[in-house]
Amino acid sequence: MSPAPAPSSPSAGPCSPERGGVLITALIFVALIGVSLVSYMTLTRTTADLSHRSVYRTAAHDLAETGLEHGLWAINQTNDGNAAAWAGWTVDGNLARRKFDRFDFANGVTGTAYVLVENYTSATPTVIARGLVTSGAGLSSEKWLRITTTARSVFAYGLLARQSIVMSGGAWMDSWISNPDNNDSTPAQAWSAGVALENTRLASVSSATPSISIGSADIYGTVSVGASTSAGLAMDWGGQVGPSSMPIAGSYNLAPGALSTNFTASFEDVEVPGGATVRSPYTLPRGLTVAPWYLNRETIGSPSATTILQMDQMTINNDGELTIAGDVILIFPPDHITTLTVTGAASIKLAHGASLTIYTPGNINISGAGVINNGYPKDFQIWSPRTTTGQSITLEGSGALYGVIYAPYADLSLPGDTDFGGSAIVNSANLSGSGAYHFDESLLNYSEGGSMRISNYQEISSAADRAPYLPYMSN
Repeated sequence: MSPAPAPSSPSAGPCSPERGGVLITALIFVALIGVSLVSYMTLTRTTADLSHRSVYRTAAHDLAETGLEHGLWAINQTNDGNAAAWAGWTVDGNLARRKFDRFDFANGVTGTAYVLVENYTSATPTVIARGLVTSGAGLSSEKWLRITTTARSVFAYGLLARQSIVMSGGAWMDSWISNPDNNDSTPAQAWSAGVALENTRLASVSSATPSISIGSADIYGTVSVGASTSAGLAMDWGGQVGPSSMPIAGSYNLAPGALSTNFTASFEDVEVPGGATVRSPYTLPRGLTVAPWYLNRETIGSPSATTILQMDQMTINNDGELTIAGDVILIFPPDHITTLTVTGAASIKLAHGASLTIYTPGNINISGAGVINNGYPKDFQIWSPRTTTGQSITLEGSGALYGVIYAPYADLSLPGDTDFGGSAIVNSANLSGSGAYHFDESLLNYSEGGSMRISNYQEISSAADRAPYLPYMSN
């Protein structure tokens, strides 16, 4: 009898449990992939939207700042006498507004800058700007900015040079405020140890290393150099930059934060005023053809009046004394000679309430009793229209000279014991001897030429704060 066949395993048919389990697992896996893919696509789209919004916000901010620049440009152009400064603007009372559009950021994204200038003809206008970016997909972003303005001072530094500043001997620098009540009708406050401050500002735009060498001088304030490293400043044993209370230990005494690098500044050309009365070269003392035959004292100008004179040279020597009355402007056009000389015991004296402004590309040599200015430093000014180097300005004597100098291509020399109070912008400066240099901080509030600077910058973020401006900045 044949043996019975061994039992065989059942085959996995279409309805087997194993296949059903695999199918369910696959469906779950596909579902998870689908959910993950949808979530990933949603995340990607959200990330892209956020990225676009971030880009739009940046673009809107840039547009708003562009609007601010246009407003500030128009204000300064007006102050410079440009009659066309507000061409293209809509003027309504004390408001001026303008819309700048057609900014194309590609892919259907466009931008618009709205600008509104409040009190646009006043001494302190306010500029509001709205930057708006929109896309074809309905995304948009906007930024609102506002600035207030104030007069910009040319003399923001005690001593600013295009090239080098060299100090030697016992020279030192500090600051004071000649006009503490900001009222020109009150007497000026002269520098003294009792009112001395430690906020002088010394700067050179040159990238030379060094561009400022102070030797063993004391700079009670800050120093800025055009170089990218501290090598732009050099000092010897005992020299210091910072407050007088800082300890002196070594050859490089620098207070934290007292040195800035990569300093830059712009130097504007000087425009000489017209309407001058031309006269022959002036010399004092001078002989006369009639009695008393000799004159060593004379006055130019008159109180409460402006006098503008043009001549090749002025020389005051020996015991000559020239008094300036009212507001006097002297113009010396030659650029190859010494146009102003004060020597010996001679002097130029400013009467009470008087001012003297000198325009010359030529050399200046003031020594002896020098210029006697008992008023504010801004009452005695030297302006040079020169645009090339070669001019020299020497201020020498044993007294104090208060004034301001704007001569970016002149080399300034203060030898001996001369004390200078005010501000100077020159090509180079050499301070020797034991004299002192005092920066008048009141000059920070003095504007020459009417240009404006930003005094406050802020974003307008709330709808309530934007609402008053919206009617002027939406179409």
